[in-house]
Amino acid sequence: LEVIEHATDPRSLMKAATSLLKKPKDDIDARITSSNPGGMLFVSTINRTVKSFGIAIVGGEYVTGKLPIGTHAWEQFLSPEEVNALVGEFDVRELEKKGMILRPPFYDLRWYLDDDDYDVNWIGAYSY
Repeated sequence: LEVIEHATDPRSLMKAATSLLKKPKDDIDARITSSNPGGMLFVSTINRTVKSFGIAIVGGEYVTGKLPIGTHAWEQFLSPEEVNALVGEFDVRELEKKGMILRPPFYDLRWYLDDDDYDVNWIGAYSY
Protein backbone atom coordinates (compact mmCIF):
# COMPACT_ATOMS: atom_id res chain seq x y z
CA LEU A 1 0.00 0.00 0.00
CA GLU A 2 0.97 3.62 -0.46
CA VAL A 3 3.50 3.02 -3.23
CA ILE A 4 2.23 4.73 -6.38
CA GLU A 5 2.93 8.25 -5.11
CA HIS A 6 6.61 7.32 -4.79
CA ALA A 7 6.92 5.89 -8.32
CA THR A 8 8.79 7.96 -10.90
CA ASP A 9 6.46 6.61 -13.60
CA PRO A 10 3.00 5.74 -12.19
CA ARG A 11 1.70 4.79 -15.66
CA SER A 12 4.42 2.16 -16.03
CA LEU A 13 3.69 0.83 -12.56
CA MET A 14 -0.05 0.50 -13.36
CA LYS A 15 0.71 -1.10 -16.73
CA ALA A 16 2.89 -3.72 -15.04
CA ALA A 17 0.42 -4.30 -12.20
CA THR A 18 -2.61 -4.68 -14.48
CA SER A 19 -0.67 -7.04 -16.78
CA LEU A 20 -0.41 -9.46 -13.86
CA LEU A 21 -4.17 -9.66 -13.34
CA LYS A 22 -5.84 -12.88 -14.38
CA LYS A 23 -8.52 -12.06 -16.95
CA PRO A 24 -12.07 -13.27 -16.26
CA LYS A 25 -14.11 -15.44 -18.57
CA ASP A 26 -15.84 -13.44 -21.32
CA ASP A 27 -19.42 -13.99 -20.14
CA ILE A 28 -20.52 -11.66 -17.32
CA ASP A 29 -22.60 -14.46 -15.76
CA ALA A 30 -19.53 -16.70 -15.79
CA ARG A 31 -17.61 -13.99 -13.91
CA ILE A 32 -20.14 -14.06 -11.09
CA THR A 33 -20.56 -17.83 -10.80
CA SER A 34 -17.21 -19.09 -12.02
CA SER A 35 -14.18 -20.03 -10.02
CA ASN A 36 -12.33 -17.82 -12.53
CA PRO A 37 -13.74 -14.33 -11.90
CA GLY A 38 -10.43 -12.64 -12.73
CA GLY A 39 -7.85 -10.86 -10.62
CA MET A 40 -8.20 -7.76 -8.50
CA LEU A 41 -5.77 -4.90 -8.05
CA PHE A 42 -5.81 -2.76 -4.91
CA VAL A 43 -4.26 0.69 -5.07
CA SER A 44 -3.96 3.03 -2.12
CA THR A 45 -2.41 6.44 -2.23
CA ILE A 46 -2.80 10.00 -1.04
CA ASN A 47 -5.08 12.41 -2.85
CA ARG A 48 -3.61 15.71 -4.07
CA THR A 49 -5.62 18.18 -2.00
CA VAL A 50 -4.83 21.06 0.34
CA LYS A 51 -6.06 18.85 3.19
CA SER A 52 -3.63 16.07 2.23
CA PHE A 53 -0.73 18.53 2.17
CA GLY A 54 -1.60 19.66 5.68
CA ILE A 55 -2.13 16.19 7.12
CA ALA A 56 0.32 13.95 5.25
CA ILE A 57 3.22 16.31 4.75
CA VAL A 58 2.99 19.02 7.41
CA GLY A 59 1.39 16.77 10.05
CA GLY A 60 3.10 13.47 9.26
CA GLU A 61 6.56 14.75 8.48
CA TYR A 62 6.97 17.99 10.43
CA VAL A 63 4.53 18.06 13.37
CA THR A 64 4.44 14.43 14.54
CA GLY A 65 7.72 13.28 13.03
CA LYS A 66 6.08 9.92 12.15
CA LEU A 67 7.68 10.15 8.69
CA PRO A 68 11.09 11.43 7.67
CA ILE A 69 11.00 14.93 6.18
CA GLY A 70 10.89 14.65 2.39
CA THR A 71 9.08 11.29 2.33
CA HIS A 72 6.28 12.74 0.18
CA ALA A 73 6.05 15.16 -2.72
CA TRP A 74 2.56 16.67 -2.94
CA GLU A 75 2.84 16.86 -6.74
CA GLN A 76 3.07 13.04 -6.88
CA PHE A 77 -0.15 12.41 -4.95
CA LEU A 78 -2.94 11.01 -7.18
CA SER A 79 -6.68 11.52 -7.09
CA PRO A 80 -9.09 8.60 -7.59
CA GLU A 81 -9.94 10.06 -11.01
CA GLU A 82 -6.28 10.06 -12.04
CA VAL A 83 -5.82 6.43 -11.00
CA ASN A 84 -9.05 5.50 -12.83
CA ALA A 85 -7.64 7.11 -15.98
CA LEU A 86 -4.33 5.25 -15.59
CA VAL A 87 -5.84 1.79 -15.13
CA GLY A 88 -8.53 2.55 -17.71
CA GLU A 89 -5.80 2.72 -20.35
CA PHE A 90 -5.37 -1.02 -19.76
CA ASP A 91 -9.10 -1.90 -19.78
CA VAL A 92 -9.29 -2.17 -16.00
CA ARG A 93 -12.09 -0.44 -14.12
CA GLU A 94 -12.79 0.66 -10.59
CA LEU A 95 -14.99 -1.68 -8.59
CA GLU A 96 -15.01 0.30 -5.35
CA LYS A 97 -13.12 2.97 -3.46
CA LYS A 98 -12.99 4.08 0.16
CA GLY A 99 -11.38 6.88 2.06
CA MET A 100 -8.85 5.79 4.67
CA ILE A 101 -9.31 7.95 7.76
CA LEU A 102 -6.91 8.17 10.66
CA ARG A 103 -8.67 8.05 14.03
CA PRO A 104 -7.55 10.33 16.84
CA PRO A 105 -5.38 10.08 18.82
CA PHE A 106 -3.11 9.95 15.80
CA TYR A 107 -0.04 8.56 17.56
CA ASP A 108 -1.36 4.97 17.45
CA LEU A 109 -2.17 5.08 13.70
CA ARG A 110 -5.65 3.52 13.87
CA TRP A 111 -7.54 3.70 10.57
CA TYR A 112 -11.12 3.22 9.40
CA LEU A 113 -12.70 3.18 5.93
CA ASP A 114 -15.14 5.88 4.85
CA ASP A 115 -17.54 5.88 1.89
CA ASP A 116 -17.31 9.61 1.19
CA ASP A 117 -14.03 11.15 2.39
CA TYR A 118 -11.21 10.65 -0.13
CA ASP A 119 -9.49 13.93 0.71
CA VAL A 120 -6.30 12.42 2.12
CA ASN A 121 -5.70 8.64 2.01
CA TRP A 122 -7.87 6.40 -0.11
CA ILE A 123 -7.91 2.86 -1.49
CA GLY A 124 -9.52 1.48 -4.64
CA ALA A 125 -10.28 -2.01 -5.96
CA TYR A 126 -9.89 -2.57 -9.70
CA SER A 127 -10.51 -5.42 -12.13
CA TYR A 128 -11.24 -6.19 -15.78
